Amino acid sequence: MQKSWDCVESLLRVHNHDLSRFRVRVKHSIAKLKSFRMLSERYR
Repeated sequence: MQKSWDCVESLLRVHNHDLSRFRVRVKHSIAKLKSFRMLSERYR
């Protein structure tokens, strides 16, 4: 029974890793858009 749980845990670990990589790319893209908007707006 222990081996099946190890398999599930490793699959969850891989899934979480992929999900976090995707989340970081999305957050970086949003940050780039925000900085572009900040630079393109007129200051007062």
